[in-house]
Amino acid sequence: MEKSSELDFSPFDADANLKAVLGVIKAIRHMSWSYAGDINRVAKKITQSFYAGRCMIFASSTAGRVDVFEYVEEPLVPVAKFFLSGEGQIWLNAFLQAGSDLMSPQLLSRVPDTESGVLPGELTDPPCHVLPLKNPYTSRHGVKPGFLLLQEPRGLSRWNRRMLESAVVVAEYLAMVIECERLTENLQEEISLSRLPGVLPRIKLNEYVNRELARLKDEGRKGFLVYMGLSPAAKLSSPDLIRAESMLIDHCAREVVAALTNRELVGRWEGNTLVALMLGDDEEHAVALIKRLQQVVRDWCQAHHVGLGSERAFRGAIATYPEHGATFTALLGRAVEGAGDFL
Repeated sequence: MEKSSELDFSPFDADANLKAVLGVIKAIRHMSWSYAGDINRVAKKITQSFYAGRCMIFASSTAGRVDVFEYVEEPLVPVAKFFLSGEGQIWLNAFLQAGSDLMSPQLLSRVPDTESGVLPGELTDPPCHVLPLKNPYTSRHGVKPGFLLLQEPRGLSRWNRRMLESAVVVAEYLAMVIECERLTENLQEEISLSRLPGVLPRIKLNEYVNRELARLKDEGRKGFLVYMGLSPAAKLSSPDLIRAESMLIDHCAREVVAALTNRELVGRWEGNTLVALMLGDDEEHAVALIKRLQQVVRDWCQAHHVGLGSERAFRGAIATYPEHGATFTALLGRAVEGAGDFL
């Protein structure tokens, strides 16, 4: 293995150390945790910058799975295959559950020999260093992001303490990046899901409406897709405009839920918009619902001292099944375009 030009820890070079750490952090900062190629490049960057023989990143994923990313320099042998096996996943979860205080290279000697060809000696000689990916949520919320494993190259004396302290900084920064992506993903999922009882999330609305339309087809019945929400003319006057709009639409959604029958549906769509599927012989009850919500909006704004900016701040349009379309997408498109006059 060629010696890294970025860092030589024998003797310790503070400037080279800083350059290596900054280089790794920059690579991590531009990493997307959803793209395996980025993670593998970070593992390679860590290996080469710290003149290691092996770098492995173990990160907790969904359903108890631990994702494994490895970069190894010859003559060391790759071992990721074992950890990706069912047996290896069981071992990794037990290792993570042991907690950061129990993470030590000695535990690696307990990796069993298996048909995959992984031998205990591969992770004990040369020595390995296990660095927990810790962040403020690790102990507070029981989040166990994973750990970073660095192995010294063959034929090199043990790393000094300053190098290991630098590696800890890298591990902590990597843990924070992983946690930020996890929280962002959770936030996006929270946004996409409705928190109101009886109100479908956007990601489920298409599926449920199409299922009900299929039943209407079998029964030879009509359906009405109602598209409703704040119009562009709505100019709410409130110190906290976003919160006021969200509260108002939530209030309208509860009114819709209370007005629907068992088989009728309502869900949040994009922005401050609701979409409902109503049944019946004509659209009279759908029109009545829109007019009811217009009054609800006026009453709510008056009670909360929020200006509307227009008498037509809340509007709705109706598309009829099967005349205007046979699917959720077709009916929604027709309603948005104004299949009927906006009320």
